[in-house]
Amino acid sequence: MRAPLLAVAAASLVACLDFERAVDQCLEVGRCLPPDGGAFDGGVELDAGTDAGSDAGCLPPHGFSPCDAGVCGLRWMPARPCVDGAPFALSAMPGSAPRVAARGDGSGFLVVWTERDASSRTVVRGLELSTTQPKAPFSVPSDGGAQVAPDVSFHGTQGIVVHGVDGGAVFAQRLGVDGAPFVIAGGRGATTEPSVASGGGFHLVAWVESIVGVPDPGVMARFVPLTGQVGTPLPSLGFTRPGSRPAIAFTGSEFLVAWEDALSNSGQIRYQLVPLPANDGGTVARTVPFEAPHLSPAVACGIGSCVVTWTAGQTSTCNSGRCIRAARIDGPTGAQQELDLSTAQWQQTGNAVAAHADGYVAAWVDLRPMAPGVYGARVRPDGGVLDVNGVPLVRTTGAVGNVAIACHEDLCLLVYEQR
Repeated sequence: MRAPLLAVAAASLVACLDFERAVDQCLEVGRCLPPDGGAFDGGVELDAGTDAGSDAGCLPPHGFSPCDAGVCGLRWMPARPCVDGAPFALSAMPGSAPRVAARGDGSGFLVVWTERDASSRTVVRGLELSTTQPKAPFSVPSDGGAQVAPDVSFHGTQGIVVHGVDGGAVFAQRLGVDGAPFVIAGGRGATTEPSVASGGGFHLVAWVESIVGVPDPGVMARFVPLTGQVGTPLPSLGFTRPGSRPAIAFTGSEFLVAWEDALSNSGQIRYQLVPLPANDGGTVARTVPFEAPHLSPAVACGIGSCVVTWTAGQTSTCNSGRCIRAARIDGPTGAQQELDLSTAQWQQTGNAVAAHADGYVAAWVDLRPMAPGVYGARVRPDGGVLDVNGVPLVRTTGAVGNVAIACHEDLCLLVYEQR
């Protein structure tokens, strides 16, 4: 009997030493995924998709985010369910509504947010691929009042920043070329919540416009060429609720704009495919209703497909009242495949999605007990969810606001508001 017991003890000692070495390595480089692909939780190896409200996933052993206020960033390499280092500060000042875009030349990312101080200005900050040390920030001027709800996009080396202004206008400024900010929308009614995407020689800006006498705000859009004058606004794409923000992405041949539909009692998500301007300057738009309650759509497009994510209301698979759902839209056929990213029994909201080299990544704010923070999941190009119910990317003791994510090939940058 003694020999088997000694063998067990020796095996346990080896396992313990291996675990200590793995933890030391994790502390050194900030990565906690062991070589065989599981994740450590106090010495216990867990499947990355475990829905346990625990340390399952890639959190470093200390657990909590060292970025405890302001606008924070986190590098995520989705080839495995693991973050690359600890969160870092983009701004120690209170900020809101951060957005991020990958530079078209592959050199890094650009992050924008509204700085919540007396100026309420749009702040822009660059970050190279190889570092977590952001470049010096700069602000975007406008001719209006306080700036709100910024967004950023790139077409090759040319970027564009858009933002709303209290009082009812949407401004834009091209980056990488000379020129002052110019008006995208304003004058007919209150215009807010702009979003932008780029491709095919154009930027497309979508926003929400409230007109006196019209009960629901309209979803509007306008093409901005890389040079020259902006085009005329397109006909209204649909109607949404006040305060909702449209989502937009370029499919490779046209733009997909998604929004919360104000005309359906169930709070559906609708999207519209907007082709590039024809040679005569006209557009032909196609509307496809999407039966998907309820809130805050986000959209990303890869090769041959797009993924729309949203915060779902109560459904047959969501008992908590706030789950994260998605749909893969096939490019050639338009067929829709609905997906459950997280139906964990806690409140989840503030979702974002981006395409990367091997599929899609989604992130959201998660309030599960004892383990709140930012969670994420990977989605294969065919719609398979790799991390059901998500893995924790950021653990926080404070409130987390909006999240956004962008990817360049196999490296993604997650940004979020830490309150």
